[in-house]
Amino acid sequence: MDVRKMSQSTSLSLTGKIDTGFSRFLCQVLNAIKTGMLWLIGLMILALLPFAIFEYGEGLADISLLEWAFMALLGLLLWRHVNYCQHFSTGFWKGASRLLISLGILTVVELVVIGLCEIFLWQSEYEDLPKNYLLDDDPLVKLATYASLLVALYLSAPTANRRAMTTNEPQAQGDTRAPEKAEPATSDTFKEPTL
Repeated sequence: MDVRKMSQSTSLSLTGKIDTGFSRFLCQVLNAIKTGMLWLIGLMILALLPFAIFEYGEGLADISLLEWAFMALLGLLLWRHVNYCQHFSTGFWKGASRLLISLGILTVVELVVIGLCEIFLWQSEYEDLPKNYLLDDDPLVKLATYASLLVALYLSAPTANRRAMTTNEPQAQGDTRAPEKAEPATSDTFKEPTL
């Protein structure tokens, strides 16, 4: 290897540091906006859910068999979510964040699919088809909406402990063997070479 290449400095110039810092700042701002918007959409879905179930304002007489089944499965999935959050030590805010972000992502995907279908059908001869199915009280649309909400709740539950286990913490499974050491944050292949 050439000696001149090895002696060159690997640090960025001042403008390069400012550029990368500004880029990192913008990425963090965009990520915060994305997360905040998904949270708001998830909160909106949870807030509007009772209005969708009790749409006619007649109390329990208003609830159909499909809505009874949805509420029972919703309760079971929420219990599952809370149980897994406690088991994996996720915490309240992380668990709520997972739930709201999952509902937000689902809603955004549904709106994109509905929009694409609307654009496709608008250009075809079946222009009134979305109005007939989406705006009317169609049981298939309700079933698809409730099923997708239940899938989002199912997928929002944590499945593993995200914290790396250190040598000072006891193992979560109650194993009496010596705890495993956590892997380092970076492997040797990603470290910068030192001269």
